[in-house]
Amino acid sequence: MKEKKIIPLIVAGVLIGISCFSGCVGPWAVDTYGWEHIDFEGTAVRLWGQLTISESSDNWNEGFAWDTQYHQNWEDYAYHVWADNHAGLGLFSVDIDNLTRTQEYHYRAYGEYLKGASQYRAGADMIFIPGGPRVVTDNATGIGFTQATLNGNLWHMGGAASCTVYFLYGTDENALNQQTTPEIKTTVGPFSASLTSLVTNITIFYKAVAENDADTWSGVIMKVTPGPPLIISRQP
Repeated sequence: MKEKKIIPLIVAGVLIGISCFSGCVGPWAVDTYGWEHIDFEGTAVRLWGQLTISESSDNWNEGFAWDTQYHQNWEDYAYHVWADNHAGLGLFSVDIDNLTRTQEYHYRAYGEYLKGASQYRAGADMIFIPGGPRVVTDNATGIGFTQATLNGNLWHMGGAASCTVYFLYGTDENALNQQTTPEIKTTVGPFSASLTSLVTNITIFYKAVAENDADTWSGVIMKVTPGPPLIISRQP
């Protein structure tokens, strides 16, 4: 009786394997990735997509669809273009230009499977505003018993004449309910804000934020714990 139960399972496994190697493509074969500025004016960007680790770029034509509004079906987006750059790990990208700085755009990566019957797969809808700024959160410095200096770096101004930068912070990573005094920057580069009257050994979570006329962008959340400085002793 045991052998009769095992044989159908083996046969089913073989059939599934044959099906997959003969042109079966998973529903999540293509992912929509991020985007980046490629000019100072904030009117051109590079869009990124990625094939899942199980897929080979030799088997696909990859491209992008974008529009000023969301569509359920990727084929309904107004603009379509094939990727012009391929990198490792299945990454692919394309440059698009002549965009409106303050316009919100929707985009999706998609791919056409070339082995066997033609099949298309598309990633999730994502959004970009080409004139938005880019900012990163850096490590805190000047850490003492009750003080610390938060640091950030404005990487791109999105074509704006100025950007307002500041930090959001708090003791709850999911509720950064305090804000440093905003600073107006007219060039890219680092910025900082000093925190005082902190509680020793209570961790502060923080992130850098940049705003301009097009969008608001935040860096990743980092943390700092005020306390005594680290002392390293060495034996003579």
